[in-house]
Amino acid sequence: DVAGAFIQNEVSLWDGAELTLGTKLENNSFTDLNVQPSVRLTQRFGESTTLWGSISRAVNTPAYGDRAVRIEIPATPPLRTLFAANTSTDDTEMIAYELGFRTRPLDRLSFDLAAFYNDYDGVVTFAGQTFGNPADFGFDDGDPGTFDTVILLDNERNAHAYGVEAAIDAQVTETLKGKFNATWQHVSLGGIDDP
Repeated sequence: DVAGAFIQNEVSLWDGAELTLGTKLENNSFTDLNVQPSVRLTQRFGESTTLWGSISRAVNTPAYGDRAVRIEIPATPPLRTLFAANTSTDDTEMIAYELGFRTRPLDRLSFDLAAFYNDYDGVVTFAGQTFGNPADFGFDDGDPGTFDTVILLDNERNAHAYGVEAAIDAQVTETLKGKFNATWQHVSLGGIDDP
C-alpha cells in the first residue's frame, strides 16, 4: 500500500531570483514514511538566460521482487532459483545536486547545459550468500524432483554518479522542430565496507 502527498512553494527573493521549496511525503507498507524534500534557486538574467541550482532527496522503496522472487528453469530435474531479500531491506536513498544553465539567443533556438552529482545509499545488490535449503526461508514445497537454491539480496552498498547533460531546441519552421540531447555519466558502485 502506498499513499503520498506533495507540497511546494515559490518565493521571490530579489530581482530575477526565485526560491522553490517543496517536499514529497510518501508512506508505504514496507518502510513506512519517507520525506523527500527539494530546494531550487533560480536566477534570471533578462528574458533569455537562466542559471539554477538544486538539492533534492529521492527514495526508491523496496518492491516485492526485492524480497522474494521465484524463477523456474526447465531442466531434469527442474532447477528453481529462489531470491529472498533480507527482511530488513530498506529504502535506496539518493541525494541529488544539480547546477544548470539555459539561454535562448534567438526566439527559435535554446541551449541547456546541466551538471549533476548523485549520492546513493542502500543500493540493492547480491549479498554474496547462497543457501541450498529453501525450507529455512519458507519456500520448500516438498518436491524431491526440484533442486532449490536461495540467493540473498541486501542493500548494504552505496554508489555515486556524476555527469553532464546538454540539449538544443530549434524551431526550424512553423511545423518542423529539432531537438538534440546528450548525456555523459560516470557511475561507481562501492563495496560493503567502502565509505
